[in-house]
Amino acid sequence: MRTSQENKFKSQLGFEIRAIREKMGITQEQLGASLRLDSAYISKIERGIKPIPLQSLFELFSFCDEESVNELIINIIDKVKNYDSYIGKNW
Repeated sequence: MRTSQENKFKSQLGFEIRAIREKMGITQEQLGASLRLDSAYISKIERGIKPIPLQSLFELFSFCDEESVNELIINIIDKVKNYDSYIGKNW
C-alpha cells in the first residue's frame, strides 16, 4: 500500500516540477545541467518514475522565485492530504 502512495507522491511531485520548469522556460536538458542530473533522469522525475534527490530539490528551489517555490510546496501538500491522510497513516 505504501508503495502505491509513494508512486502517487512521486507522480504529483514530478508534475509540479515539470510545471515549474516550463514556467521558467527551460528544457529538461537545461534543468538537468543546472542540477547536475542527466536530462533522461529529469524526464523520469517529471513522469514520477524516479524520485528527485533532496539536494536537487533544494537546488531547484534556489533557482525559482519565492512565489513558485511556495506554489510548488502548497500544491504538493494539498495533493498529499488528499491521499487518505498519507502522512498521518503511513509515515
